[in-house]
Amino acid sequence: MHRSMTRSSRVLRWFALVAALLLAGGSEAQPHGGPPGGAGAPPLLAALLLDTRVESTLSLSSSQLTQWTALQTAAQTAATQAASNRATLDSYIASQLDSGSPDLLAIDSAIAAEHQSTSTAMEALRAEADAFYQTLSTGQQAIVISAAQAAPRPGSAPPPR
Repeated sequence: MHRSMTRSSRVLRWFALVAALLLAGGSEAQPHGGPPGGAGAPPLLAALLLDTRVESTLSLSSSQLTQWTALQTAAQTAATQAASNRATLDSYIASQLDSGSPDLLAIDSAIAAEHQSTSTAMEALRAEADAFYQTLSTGQQAIVISAAQAAPRPGSAPPPR
């Protein structure tokens, strides 16, 4: 029986490690610059458009500024929702693992639901960013393209400060 309990303990520790690694995937959105990526981070185009340095060079019309403000609000709402979902999930996983007999299937389902919720929110944000980008003139789009080309690329070192 002791061997079974040790094996069970190892399985729980392994599962906790996997859950921690999944949760450490980076759910913090980056609505004001920095390279996008990770679960919960805004899609590339949204991150570029919401970068205040990019926005300040676009010379937006009043209707474009209204759309940009709506995009900014949507990104902040999605980031808050993702952080709340993540905190709820973290608490749920901790309570399950601390219960003595955690329901691993329920934990797995909760992780999948949190990822799906975050993915749905980011897809809505991506669609809103795409629609806004299409309202930009060719010159304005060129500014966004230049910002994309100047942004750090995945796996590259951050620019010196």
